[in-house]
Amino acid sequence: MIMQKSNDVSLKEALELMLKRYKLEQKATETDLLHVWIKIMGSFVGGNTVKVELVKNKATVYLKSAVMKNEFSMQKQDLIEALNTEMGESVVQELDFK
Repeated sequence: MIMQKSNDVSLKEALELMLKRYKLEQKATETDLLHVWIKIMGSFVGGNTVKVELVKNKATVYLKSAVMKNEFSMQKQDLIEALNTEMGESVVQELDFK
């Protein structure tokens, strides 16, 4: 008969602890944000997105197209709300395009 230890944790908890211990939470959130960005904006915009950075709740989206940068700059607040809604928490406070 195998006895369970009282300090057993779920896989989700173990992964969260590992991310926290190795200070990878930020990169995991950036990766999630990139996937959400592509999901919301579509594959065409996703294909023109170079990368997404997140530093202290400020997201910077690097785009190949100057036209897209200009167009999205006028829709920042709506995009912030859509990203946070899809992420399930308030991750993005500011949004910048480069």
